Amino acid sequence: MTDMRREIQVILKARGYSLGSGGPNRDGIDGNPGDLTFAAVLAELVKCGGAVAAVSAADLISVAVLRAACPERTVVELTPWVEPIKAACRKFDMSTIRRVASFIAVFLAHESNMRVIGENLNYSVDALLSKFGRHRISEADARRLGRKASEGALSEDRQRQIANLIYGGEFGLKQLGNTQPNDGWDMRGTGAGQLTGRGNFTRFAKSVGKSLAEAIAYARTIEGSVMAAAWFWEENDLNRLADTPGVTDETQKINGGTNGLADRTARFDATVAALLAAEKGLV
Repeated sequence: MTDMRREIQVILKARGYSLGSGGPNRDGIDGNPGDLTFAAVLAELVKCGGAVAAVSAADLISVAVLRAACPERTVVELTPWVEPIKAACRKFDMSTIRRVASFIAVFLAHESNMRVIGENLNYSVDALLSKFGRHRISEADARRLGRKASEGALSEDRQRQIANLIYGGEFGLKQLGNTQPNDGWDMRGTGAGQLTGRGNFTRFAKSVGKSLAEAIAYARTIEGSVMAAAWFWEENDLNRLADTPGVTDETQKINGGTNGLADRTARFDATVAALLAAEKGLV
């Protein structure tokens, strides 16, 4: 609850309210709302007639917001992503600052730096052994197929073998719906959200009225990449998780753990700040 109170104070502060001098930064943001915080909340309610403002956070998305989430990319590189992301957010009810920031920063920016990419399977031996359990790849196979210190990038054939091992077998069948010998490679992580597995691709294809092959090709375009990520978001009830304080819940659902949590959090915080600035008309 304290986290949610603090986030409300952050938003109020960004909207220009004075909240006193409490908290570690002496700016009134301390997670312990007092009279000044309550007065600011009441003022906001008066502004919107006691109802929630009708403006969707999706309307605030701009290149500046995407740059906040993904500073590695240039304005020119990010510009084609703005409208597809807006369209996806509108379609799947990502209408609040938290939902939009989480989708853009925690999912798209962290997973792929907002690039339409196929999964990088250029794993070293050590990476294969540490990242995947022996139920997915044996030590012998990891040492046989993984990149040695003296080697350059792995050949496509070795990456294909790795994909079919780590995304195949019992794990691939139960977790990803992979049923064919080459599904691990053919259905490897694709697009900005890294959609993976025959099961996911088959359901995504149905949702957009395409064949499986067409859906895979579509997911390798900017528009399709964003729509595939948004479809996964909706399928996994991530709006609900994004509504909770922090980004741990949605990270666990996306990743199966908390890998990259610090990076996801930093990108999220920067994106929230950019969206709040846009809301104030500063961007």
